[in-house]
Amino acid sequence: MPQRSGLEILRELRARRYWTPVFLTSARDDVQTVVEAMKNGAHDYIAKPLDPCELLPRVRNAVEMWLRRVETRGASYISADENCEWFRLTPSEKEMLLLMRLMDA
Repeated sequence: MPQRSGLEILRELRARRYWTPVFLTSARDDVQTVVEAMKNGAHDYIAKPLDPCELLPRVRNAVEMWLRRVETRGASYISADENCEWFRLTPSEKEMLLLMRLMDA
């Protein structure tokens, strides 16, 4: 990215209490960069070039973990806090998550 790194943006998201899973992608695949990403709350780190066959299972895993976290906190958690990531989702993202939840039921 031209002006800010993904790590800088991730730090800002976490400072704003935005906890939706974040994936960082980079051509840099050194251990220090990966560790720094994970320490700052990245859900996953994917080295470029991206393998399309690898993305779907990793994204599905992130969504499932996020939904389990929301479910453990209870349905009231979704509407109790305006800073909750649920409110940051677009209507289509909310619909996708609810459909995935129904598919697994």
